[in-house]
Amino acid sequence: MLIKIGIDPVLVTIGGLKIHWYGIMIALGLYAGIQVALRDAPRRGINRDQLMNVALLAAVLGIIGGRLYYVVQNNPSFYLHHPVEIIAVWQGGMAFFGAMFGGAVALAIIIIVLVVKPSGLFGRVVVRRV
Repeated sequence: MLIKIGIDPVLVTIGGLKIHWYGIMIALGLYAGIQVALRDAPRRGINRDQLMNVALLAAVLGIIGGRLYYVVQNNPSFYLHHPVEIIAVWQGGMAFFGAMFGGAVALAIIIIVLVVKPSGLFGRVVVRRV
């Protein structure tokens, strides 16, 4: 038995611009995560400007990673013959694991460039102290 939910993936169309539900959800997730991190930053001794730099880089690399993972997993020969289509995210096609990988690359870059201790960035999520 297949469950089908008949929700239009496009929330609204303004002129030729289509705003998709998944784009709204990605934006809300980024916003919520940044707000939680900003609220917690002073307690952990993290500079808010550095945190915003990390968030911006992680968001950009997350989107790039999500798109590239989708391209590699879904008909890469098509994208090899039509490389301009790789950047056509408005036609759909993002992958969660690629976004996670892109965000992880951003964190690695920040750790190396800013010489930040990983425990300061990850806090109790990764370096759990009992």
